[in-house]
Amino acid sequence: MKPSRRRTDAVVGYVNFPMDRIPSTNEGGCFVRLVVLDVAESDEKWMPCCGGYQRFYYDECFLGDDLYVPTPPPENESPEELQQYFARRDEDRLKRDLKYYPYIDSGAREWESTWVLAALTIGATGWSSGDWRCTYEDLTDEGKAIYDSMQNLYPGREVRLLTYLDT
Repeated sequence: MKPSRRRTDAVVGYVNFPMDRIPSTNEGGCFVRLVVLDVAESDEKWMPCCGGYQRFYYDECFLGDDLYVPTPPPENESPEELQQYFARRDEDRLKRDLKYYPYIDSGAREWESTWVLAALTIGATGWSSGDWRCTYEDLTDEGKAIYDSMQNLYPGREVRLLTYLDT
């Protein structure tokens, strides 16, 4: 078996990880998954027949999607205000997680994702940061071409980039 490249500068795939701008936390690494959700303005599914959908499992630490912008805790706030901030943050995180992992709070099948039309791991690295989330702008030209192709293949569906931290 080949040795792990965790906690290294190894990079594979089509993501420009911000290793030159953000110091690594040396937790193990990060990876990015591109998913296509079958949500559209109409209720009509993309698949005209049954099947064709897939699931993936919650692996490592899900940091968020390309829409998620973490907000730092307020400074010089009272303990009550900080407690409210963390409660809102946890609520927002659970709501976001349930979009991709709808069973996470149920105990049954909790690690299974929602049904998706496509799921691709498009980049991975031994560098790590719990504060960074991949966006379209972080993709290489090849990564942007894949993203754009998925938008063209699945018109009106939601294409998302999910970032995970290997701890």
